[in-house]
Amino acid sequence: MESEEADSTIQAEVDVLMFDYLLCTTIDQLLCHGRAKVEGQKREDHNIEWYLRTIQTTKAVLLDPNSLSDDICTKDRLLNFAVIFCRRYALLQNGAPEATALFLLANFLALCEGPGESWPELKDAILAHLIMAAAKEELAATSIQSIPDYDECIHRVHDVIAENSTAKGRQGHMKYFQPPRGLSLEDHLRDISNGLPAAQLARAVIDYLAILMQSLDPPILLQLERGKLGGLTREETRQLKERIGL
Repeated sequence: MESEEADSTIQAEVDVLMFDYLLCTTIDQLLCHGRAKVEGQKREDHNIEWYLRTIQTTKAVLLDPNSLSDDICTKDRLLNFAVIFCRRYALLQNGAPEATALFLLANFLALCEGPGESWPELKDAILAHLIMAAAKEELAATSIQSIPDYDECIHRVHDVIAENSTAKGRQGHMKYFQPPRGLSLEDHLRDISNGLPAAQLARAVIDYLAILMQSLDPPILLQLERGKLGGLTREETRQLKERIGL
């Protein structure tokens, strides 16, 4: 009985190791594909779709979400945002419905709530662009009889994302909705986004995600291969490798 419990624990650990490696590989494939598409290259995305389906199956069938580290959860959020962004900006095509700008914004904010801070000025510019895109969609969806001004639509975007954010998240994105005295919200967001022309948004997002990935831990399997797992000594790493049969 004890042996069976031990075997199931080891199998769960191996599943997490494989998922982390697959997650990192998929993100790398997707970012390379997105960068190539931004540069005008023709790329097939059949392999990426296989990776994405495998990721979803692994999560649904094998993994306990509570067993995943903060690092792996951040990678998972990064992949979710990257897929949504690439599909919305025609960098990845599979016939799925295009996500709304508000949904894209919510996923980017969720990613920004993770550990670490990479390229804050670029992150601010990207967020400003996404907020303005969501406000434009809100404005377009408003009935002709009662068209609000643009700032009101930005406030509506803020209300929606505030309802779905953690306390930390609400505090982090508040500055985007608090313009200096005498400046409209629209002008405030344009000032934040000035360093990033709209035509360069797709490339900038791909670059930002690549930099963010570099700040996260390498795949656990790669760390084990190197003989030193983050948070463990080399001896503890060796014992773990023996335990899971590597």
